[in-house]
Amino acid sequence: MLYNKRFKITSEGDSAFCYLKFFRSDKLPRKNVTSASAIIFRENKILAVYIDNEKRKTWDVPGGHLENNESPKEALKREVCEEARASIKNIKLSGYFESNAHEEKSYIAIFTADIKKLYSFKSSYESTDRDFFLTTKFIKKYNGNKSLMKFLIQITKNRV
Repeated sequence: MLYNKRFKITSEGDSAFCYLKFFRSDKLPRKNVTSASAIIFRENKILAVYIDNEKRKTWDVPGGHLENNESPKEALKREVCEEARASIKNIKLSGYFESNAHEEKSYIAIFTADIKKLYSFKSSYESTDRDFFLTTKFIKKYNGNKSLMKFLIQITKNRV
């Protein structure tokens, strides 16, 4: 089912705009899934990582691009480990975004999960900090498209 939501965003390091359309689904498209992200909870707080590089300086949710032969769920687990030094459980697909950022449509898998284990955090090229925030505080700290992030949190908050 399509949530009638379209978000106009800029690509990292680019002034061009693209649009994202969200589809609520328990299945992903068969091809062109390029990224995976998740809203990860611990006691009603959201896991966030601080990204501090030449392209971005912001708190964000963990996620990233798929590597060769990696499934979206495997990519998510790897990204959460790399960025937040954590492992996750109860991973569920909430849906996906369709993006027109490239010549061919691509898709971003959106999951929800819970913290399984936190490991000792070390600042790295992936992220420089990790914390848990209540929704309102996280939105204030997030420097991206706030309406898109509020939407993501809303659709994942009432998980089955």
